[in-house]
Amino acid sequence: PAVVAIGETGLDYHYDYSPRSAQRQAFEAQLRLAADHRRPIVIHGRDADADLAAVLGEWGRAVPALVLHSFSSGTAVFEAGMEVGAYFSFSGMITFRSWAHGDHVAACPAERLLLETDAPYLTPVPFRGRRNEPANVRYVAARAAELRGETPDAVAHQTTINTVRCFGPRLRSPNHSETNA
Repeated sequence: PAVVAIGETGLDYHYDYSPRSAQRQAFEAQLRLAADHRRPIVIHGRDADADLAAVLGEWGRAVPALVLHSFSSGTAVFEAGMEVGAYFSFSGMITFRSWAHGDHVAACPAERLLLETDAPYLTPVPFRGRRNEPANVRYVAARAAELRGETPDAVAHQTTINTVRCFGPRLRSPNHSETNA
């Protein structure tokens, strides 16, 4: 089967499981792979805003699409992502009372907005504390719509278009060949 995208990859400084320099080296190798093979890349960033913003600035235009997965970073990463035309994918975290980045959901251009569940984690309200599943993306869409002043149907429609635009024709047919991609 053809590869649709590279990732999830990125920088996670929350846990001290591997040296930051090793994480950055592995991340840049995967960015190079995405650039060389013209594939989107799905990026994880946690407690690494300064380094992630720098990497986006260095590599952001080298790959066909960047997806900032389960986006919860601060303004520096949001602005760096905006500068390079990244997609911002929001998860069940946006339904949490403690979530502090509603302005990023509202400010994200419609054509750069994606939604996800990050199942089995980050279960949205009203099911928080239980195992998450893909069907719960409707709660993420409802909250995104509320934060954006739009309808859930409008958000669902736009994010479906964005998903196909980001990941391309590989999503349209499971029986394609690499030469048709």
